Amino acid sequence: MNSRFLIAFLIIVLALVLQMRLFEPAGFPLPLSLAAILALTLLMDVGSIVFLSLFSFFILNWRPGITPEFTAFVCIPLVACFVQSFFPLRSALNAAGVGALGVALWYVAANPSGTFAAPSLILFKAILSGFVAAFVFGLFRFSLRYRS
Repeated sequence: MNSRFLIAFLIIVLALVLQMRLFEPAGFPLPLSLAAILALTLLMDVGSIVFLSLFSFFILNWRPGITPEFTAFVCIPLVACFVQSFFPLRSALNAAGVGALGVALWYVAANPSGTFAAPSLILFKAILSGFVAAFVFGLFRFSLRYRS
């Protein structure tokens, strides 16, 4: 197993635990795992991103059937992988932008009418997810640089 993939997997598991045990019970659902996956799209290959997005979605939503949330949760990181090939910059600022835009698109795809009902809340969650994505990007780069 590749150490890059193992570190990315552990980051996703940590984001899933925080999302399910901290934010959702507190009444403030924030898609931390999606923001983390979007940050990792700048540094990982497509196969790893597909596995991580499917793994995290099936942990979060174990009900059978394909929903619009499922489709968006898997397709948005794939689109981010495709788009990042045109923009060669790999920085925390790019990760923040990709994370914020991806989470905003996920909210629009998951519930279009709810997006127009509370756009300021969606914008706040997207900005917060951008900060999470920048943090995950920095954590991943730091762990690769200083692993033993």
